[in-house]
Amino acid sequence: IIIHKPVSDITVTEASKLSSYIAGGGNIFLMTEKNSDGMRNLMNLTAEFGLGVEAGTVNEGDSSKHVADLPGHIYPTLHATHTTTSLLAGYKNVVLLANAQSIKISDASGYTVTELLTTSDKATVSGGVEGKKVLAAISEGNNGGGKLLWVASPSLTNDALISKTQSGNFVLFFGMTNALMGDYIS
Repeated sequence: IIIHKPVSDITVTEASKLSSYIAGGGNIFLMTEKNSDGMRNLMNLTAEFGLGVEAGTVNEGDSSKHVADLPGHIYPTLHATHTTTSLLAGYKNVVLLANAQSIKISDASGYTVTELLTTSDKATVSGGVEGKKVLAAISEGNNGGGKLLWVASPSLTNDALISKTQSGNFVLFFGMTNALMGDYIS
């Protein structure tokens, strides 16, 4: 299931069905935009799998990791040891995310959470404390449970940013989608 840029919250019933779907081995690819933290039912669902979000948008403080004069347009660090990001292993500044939120990671019984895309240690959320921020993460079931992959910016699939990254965003989206489908191509 792909949930791309929801404009309203899911219902309690939908959250329950999606939770059961993941617990039963299903996979969800979630891409949200800023202000998703106000979607209580969606955030309760992600929290079940060890993922939350910090209110506000991320600004990158390291000028080599963002578009000139646009600290909200971030070239994230790819953690290329995971199959979802390994197609771009060894490349720098090939993925660009705009107006992202910071994903908070917590413990989730029966699930392992892995950071996929992060900022430098100089990033802030709405002018707050500097530190590394997680822009994408995956929660994977340890014993037959499925996966919840979350990119906290829908700009991954934005045509202008795909063009600006010479298709790096598309390649990452392709790798993430294939990994969730179980048809990963290396």
